[in-house]
Amino acid sequence: MSKRNYGFFFVLCFALVYIPFIRNYGFGLVHEDSVDFPSFYYGAKLAFVEHKSPYVEENLKEIFRDYTENNGDYFPYLYAPSSLVFFLPFTALSYRDARLAMLVLNHTLVLVFIYILLRKIIKTNFVSIFSTIFVVYIFLFTPLRMTLDMGQVNIVILTLICLS
Repeated sequence: MSKRNYGFFFVLCFALVYIPFIRNYGFGLVHEDSVDFPSFYYGAKLAFVEHKSPYVEENLKEIFRDYTENNGDYFPYLYAPSSLVFFLPFTALSYRDARLAMLVLNHTLVLVFIYILLRKIIKTNFVSIFSTIFVVYIFLFTPLRMTLDMGQVNIVILTLICLS
C-alpha cells in the first residue's frame, strides 16, 4: 500500500472510530452526571470559595446539600491538597458548565495524547499501519471510555506525564 493510501486509510479508520466515540462519550455524556467529578469540583469550591477544608465531612454535607445528581450520592475529596489548584478555574463556573468543560478538556487531551505519543515519544508517522491500529485501539479501549464516563482526571495526568 502506498503512503497516500495509508493516509486515506488512517483518516478513514480515525473517522470510523472517532465519530461513534465522540457521539457516545462526548455528546452522549452532556446530560449525564459523572461519579468522580463532583468531589473534584465541590472540593475546590470548598477550599477556594468557601475557604473550608474539603476533608471535613460536615463541610462536604453542607456543600452537597443542593447536589441532586446521582440521587445526592457523592464521594469525599480524597486527593492531595495540592491537586485542588488544578480545579480552581472550574470554581468560576456552575457545576454543569464545569462538568462540560472537564469533558471537553478530556476529549481534547485524548487527541493531544495520541499526537504526543505517536509523534514525539514513539516518533512514528501517522501514515503507518501501526498508527492506524493504535488510534483504533485507543478509541475502543474500555478504560478510556470509563474515565470519560466517570469524570476522572486520568487523561489529564497521562498527558502531563507524556509531556514531561
